[in-house]
Amino acid sequence: MFSDYLVFIDESGDHVLEVKDADYPVFVLAACIIKKDEYLYKLQPALTDMKLKYYGKDCVIFHEREIRKKAGAFSILKNQDIMKDFMADMNNMMAAIDYTVISTVIDKGALKATYKYPEHPYNLACRFCLERIFLFLEKKAAVDKKTIINFESRGEKEDKELKLHFLEICTEKGWTNFDINFINKSTNCSGLQFSDLIARPIGRWVINREQQNRAFDILKSKFYKKGDDFLRIGLKIFP
Repeated sequence: MFSDYLVFIDESGDHVLEVKDADYPVFVLAACIIKKDEYLYKLQPALTDMKLKYYGKDCVIFHEREIRKKAGAFSILKNQDIMKDFMADMNNMMAAIDYTVISTVIDKGALKATYKYPEHPYNLACRFCLERIFLFLEKKAAVDKKTIINFESRGEKEDKELKLHFLEICTEKGWTNFDINFINKSTNCSGLQFSDLIARPIGRWVINREQQNRAFDILKSKFYKKGDDFLRIGLKIFP
């Protein structure tokens, strides 16, 4: 009834059209596609191991923004020795697990300059990601069974609008193999936490490819690609 794959999608940056942060003028939607066995026996245990190592409990929610800001539970990262070990463990985990990344980055300034009536950045990114997820699953002969697309919940109104847009895309494309699910950020979901960790490094690379970006260096090998090319295949930058 269900395919062998799980898909978790999270975002980075403001999803509204206006540029609220001049240092981060993009909107990123990032999908992590992972086989169920890899999720059960590698991703979940690896994330739990990190939580137990640094907190002695597994109920801590990994959130990229709090890690980056060293806020909340991640104030322990203000200690440079702990920070060094934590980031090394994080990078090793991201490198060791087998998953595929599909992402869309919307340059909001360029979008407004190019189109008189630009589409909503989240809707655009969702369409581009779903198209590539379908191609990935088709290549894996996995489109004859249902695949759950898990999104971070952004609120009742936003979730309702996204679900309608999701269903419109599926109807337009004739896809019957996708179903949508929303997960609250406060839920201790390993897949959603993992996808949250990969979105911002992608945005930072698009903004400045010369800046040191260890996380993206790891993600480059994880993108859906054709040969060695991941641009336009697993990573779409629009416009």
